[in-house]
Amino acid sequence: MPRRGFQFENQIEKVIEYIEARGYHGHKNYAKRLQDGTYVSG
Repeated sequence: MPRRGFQFENQIEKVIEYIEARGYHGHKNYAKRLQDGTYVSG
């Protein structure tokens, strides 16, 4: 079973790459998750 939220986080990273390729700045505040993908904080 894939980590919960993994696909969504990958999509965010793709959007940030798109923004940066156009000369703007973008970053993601990485959430802290347990091994099974359960959200902890962040």
